[in-house]
Amino acid sequence: MNKGFQKVRIAGRDYAAGLFWQVLSKAGKGEILSLGTKLNFDLMAHDISGVNAQVGFAASQDGAQIGLPSLALQLIYRANKGRKTKLKDFLVLIELGPDVWYLLAVREGVIQANTDGHGTETVAIDRLLSLVKREIPWEVVFGPESLTPLNIPNLKSFDLNKWLKRPRSGANLSGLSSPPLFQNPKIIWAIAGFVVLIALGGVVGYWLHLEELKRAEQQRQDLMEAERLKKPPLPSWYEQPSATNFLQQCLSKFAVIKPGGWTLESFECTDKQTKSEYARQSGNLAAFMLAEPDAVIATNQDKATLIEPMGGRWLVEASPVDDLNPAYIRLASNLQQLEIKSTIKPPTDTGDKVPGQTERTVQVVEFTIDASGYGPSIVINILPASTRIQKLVWKSDNWNLTGNFYAFKN
Repeated sequence: MNKGFQKVRIAGRDYAAGLFWQVLSKAGKGEILSLGTKLNFDLMAHDISGVNAQVGFAASQDGAQIGLPSLALQLIYRANKGRKTKLKDFLVLIELGPDVWYLLAVREGVIQANTDGHGTETVAIDRLLSLVKREIPWEVVFGPESLTPLNIPNLKSFDLNKWLKRPRSGANLSGLSSPPLFQNPKIIWAIAGFVVLIALGGVVGYWLHLEELKRAEQQRQDLMEAERLKKPPLPSWYEQPSATNFLQQCLSKFAVIKPGGWTLESFECTDKQTKSEYARQSGNLAAFMLAEPDAVIATNQDKATLIEPMGGRWLVEASPVDDLNPAYIRLASNLQQLEIKSTIKPPTDTGDKVPGQTERTVQVVEFTIDASGYGPSIVINILPASTRIQKLVWKSDNWNLTGNFYAFKN
C-alpha cells in the first residue's frame, strides 16, 4: 500500500488516509504532543472510543488540512455502530475507482501498519489475502461481493455510501499544538462568554477558589504517593505480557506466504519487534517490493529482511504462582509425554514479592523448548500460568520458544 498522507475523495467529500498511527499508553495530550513533535507532524486525528486509544499523525506540508475527516476512524466507527461488543479484529477493503483500492486492517482495536491507504487492485487484494491467511482469524472482513470467489472467511458486504452518510464528529484532523476542543468556533465563543461572567462575578474570589482546589489536589496526590511507598513493588512479571497474549500478537504478524514469488525462510518475534527473512524463488525484486515495501534487500538481491515494530497493546496480568517442585515436574513430564525436546535451567532467586505472600521467596526458571511437530499454540497450553515468553522463532517449519516461569522456592 502507498505510504504517507493521502487525500481520498468519496461521494463528493474528501477524507484523510495514510496517517501515521500510534497506540497511546495514557491517551493524554502531553504524550500526543511529544510523539508528534518528535516525528515532525503538526496535525492529528485522536481516537479514544475504541478498544485501544490511538492517534494518527499527518503533516500540513504533505497536503493534510485541519477539519479533514479520517477515513479510518469513520470506518471503525461505522463498523462498530449498533454493536454491544466492539469489533477488535476486522478488515475493510473499498474500491475507490478504476484500479484504486483502499485497505484498512484493525487488530486488537489497533490500526495496523501498511494499511489505511490505497494502492492498485493487485497490491490491495494481495495484501488482504496475506492478512487473511494468518493464524489468528478475523471477526469480519468487510468487502465487495466481487471477493466472494476468493472464499474469504467471514466476508461481509456493506454499503459504503450509507456508512459515510453521517460523518462522525471528533474524527477530523486538528492542530497538534491545541486540542480539537479549542478549534470549534462555538466552543471558543462559549468560553469567552464564560470568562466575561467570571470577571463580572469577581476574579479574585475565583482565583482563591482555584488555589484551594490546587492545594486539596496536592494533598490527595501526596497521600496516594505515601500509600504507594508503603506497599512492596509488584512482581516483575506482572508488567510483562502473558504467554497467551504474546503468542497472539506474534502470530498476527506471521504468514508463510510467497509475496511476489519470494519464500519466508525464518521468523523471529519479541515484545519489541518481528523479523522476517525472505529468499527469492520464482519472482523478481519489483514484485516483492510491491508486497513488502519496507523490506531491506541484501547485496546479492536474492535475500531480504523485514523488521516491523510490534503494534497493539500488551495485556499484562497477575498470573498465579505455584510451588517450584510441582510446577517443574508437571512441565517436564508434559514435555516428555509429547516427546518435545527442551532445556530447563536451574532456578535463581528474583527478589520479587507476591502480594499477600511476601514472606515467600520467588524464583525464576529459564527454558528453551523445541515445539517442532506441535506448534506454539499446543505447547503454550502446558506451560505454567506464570510463564513469560521472551522470543518465538520459526525456521524450516520448526518452532522454538525461549522464556521463563516464576515459582515459590520449596
